[in-house]
Amino acid sequence: AAKGDGYRGKQSITYSGLTCQKWSSQSPHKHGYYTAKYFNNGIGNHNYCRNPSEKYARTWCFTDSHKKRWDWCYVPTCGIDVGCWPAADRAAKGDGYRG
Repeated sequence: AAKGDGYRGKQSITYSGLTCQKWSSQSPHKHGYYTAKYFNNGIGNHNYCRNPSEKYARTWCFTDSHKKRWDWCYVPTCGIDVGCWPAADRAAKGDGYRG
């Protein structure tokens, strides 16, 4: 099942509307995700939603709020939350669309 572990987009707002904390920051929440172990999983000097350990159901992030340590992010998953645009159609840039 898709867990968003390959997500490399720029979503940085959580389900509840909070801004994500930078992964490179330890404030307001200390964490252990800014290590060499997670660099290949999209963790870096940014605050984008990720699922670096691949153990959660969706993308998430630590928040900038002192009141909420972390929150889920809504990153639509192709084939689960939204339909997908097949690669062949993407290559044709919609040419021949008959919807």
